[in-house]
Amino acid sequence: MNRTNDGMADLVRACASLNFGGITPEGGELEFYRALNGEMITFVKSLPASMQSEAMLFSMRYAGIRIGEELDFFHNYHAPVWSVIYWTAAGRIAPGIMRDGITAHAMAMLLHSLDDHLADGELPATHLTLLIRSQAWHLMQETLARYGGALNGGPDAAAGIMDEYYAAIGDSNAPDTIGEYCARFRKQMATGLIVPHLTAMHASGGPVLAGIVRSAGECFGVAWRLLDDIQDLGKDIRRGRRTAIYCLLPEEGRVLWDGICSDTGACAVNDGLSRLDGIIREAGIIGSAVGIMSNELVQAAALAGEAGLDGLAEEYRILMEPLLGWVPE
Repeated sequence: MNRTNDGMADLVRACASLNFGGITPEGGELEFYRALNGEMITFVKSLPASMQSEAMLFSMRYAGIRIGEELDFFHNYHAPVWSVIYWTAAGRIAPGIMRDGITAHAMAMLLHSLDDHLADGELPATHLTLLIRSQAWHLMQETLARYGGALNGGPDAAAGIMDEYYAAIGDSNAPDTIGEYCARFRKQMATGLIVPHLTAMHASGGPVLAGIVRSAGECFGVAWRLLDDIQDLGKDIRRGRRTAIYCLLPEEGRVLWDGICSDTGACAVNDGLSRLDGIIREAGIIGSAVGIMSNELVQAAALAGEAGLDGLAEEYRILMEPLLGWVPE
């Protein structure tokens, strides 16, 4: 961002500082999280012996783990991404069955970001990354088949959710409204919802709890997507990436957003940034996005409470706390 554009730079800094409330897992929840991380060790050992050391070093670098630090591969994921399984299972599922769910979900979390970074070119497609990607998908599919196979309707549920994911990822039509944008992402995050959905079926013996758990997870996912878009405001403007913030802009703001990454000359870019900053502030765009995030988390907490998942409902409420009354300076 050009240093002379102090207004936009201040807005970008304020947006980057926004975050969810922190959740510190304890007791059984912490043990569950450690089991998820342990699946990454097992996964690396499933690769050809000649590639295991490279794969482990890659996985550590990818997760931002330094040599000597605890092997926490999923610290970039907010707790409900995985704790939904812990709270839903709540001792109702035999450990032998649950193991397949843990493995499948660990692979789903790995692949959620890995596939995106491979597809957009941020991560080079090397023999190592392609091996990791293909083996993770194989392991996820294998364990999902066992985890869902024991359920009446389980395989069809898993296949349907996976199909929704690919339909959304493969849709080249850019969403125009914030409603369309959020609806698209509810499906784009679907791989992370398969194990929670199947876990709810295991825990309850039917589809009702599964539908509630999935809906709550989708609400949380939309809130997280919007948080990322707010935090990455500066990068997204520079790249011309059409995010939730773009969808909330009036037409004049959209024209400026699209033009900034293609404009040549510091003056043209700086003038566009200044005008865009004014529109975002005057229209209360960031506040609107935060309001949508809060509403989604309120809905997620309500759904979890309705299902009797009080621990999960409380986590959704904790995430929401820093959003209440937040406005960029």
